[in-house]
Amino acid sequence: MLAVDGSTRYLPAPGGGPLSLAGPPPRVGAATLAPDELLLMFSDGLVERPGQDQSVGLAELADMASSALRLDVPSIGAAEATDWVAELTVERMTSPSAGRATG
Repeated sequence: MLAVDGSTRYLPAPGGGPLSLAGPPPRVGAATLAPDELLLMFSDGLVERPGQDQSVGLAELADMASSALRLDVPSIGAAEATDWVAELTVERMTSPSAGRATG
């Protein structure tokens, strides 16, 4: 979650296996958003890197999303702001010039 002030928090993950495999149904989680929060959803492929702990990618994602929000987004409640933050965050996270260790 991303607040208008740029602070971030992750929701607790309910867990479960991959969605495409047979097995028990996925567990559903619930959370309440404050009026000024954005919910950014992502797959593990955005934050996982070979030879790197996933916590590094999660921290990078939080930093990228927070910095994207600070780039003159008109209103966090607007659909345009949500699209802007998501697009800029993914662009930065997948850029080869982002300076991440890749293995």
